[in-house]
Amino acid sequence: MPHLLTAAALLAAAVGTGRCLLSSRDGADLPGAAAMTVMLAGMVDVMALGCQLLTANAWAVVLLVLAAGVLLTCRGSSLGAARALHLAVTGALTPGMAGGHSHTAGHGTRIALWPPVLAVSAALLCGLVYVGCIAFSGRRAGPHCRTALRWELVTGTVSAAAMSAMLAG
Repeated sequence: MPHLLTAAALLAAAVGTGRCLLSSRDGADLPGAAAMTVMLAGMVDVMALGCQLLTANAWAVVLLVLAAGVLLTCRGSSLGAARALHLAVTGALTPGMAGGHSHTAGHGTRIALWPPVLAVSAALLCGLVYVGCIAFSGRRAGPHCRTALRWELVTGTVSAAAMSAMLAG
């Protein structure tokens, strides 16, 4: 089951990142597209490669800094706010993704990084925030970016839900 959830999280993030790259072909949102590409690279490194490039905590810091940067530079854009949300949620969940969802501490005792109740609560909170974004941002977005916004919010929701389920499991 963890492999299926990992595949779902990575596939959803890849589709969302691809859509982000397509919607910014004209260079209008190159920083946002670059940030989402870094997010996908971090997810692949932590979830599939076992932290070969950076530690999970270092990826979390990178993603949270990128989230702040995207939010500061999005100038009220619904897409920018959604991307910042994806980066922040992924950054918050990343430390729990390293090495499955538990690690060995000290004398070989396995300690869960996230208690199941906290992981389920995080998943529910993510879901509520994403639904709120869809409801309110979609109204303010221009017709040309509503489709991109919906794609990115749906793929972000699927990715966050899969990562939260892995943490709860």
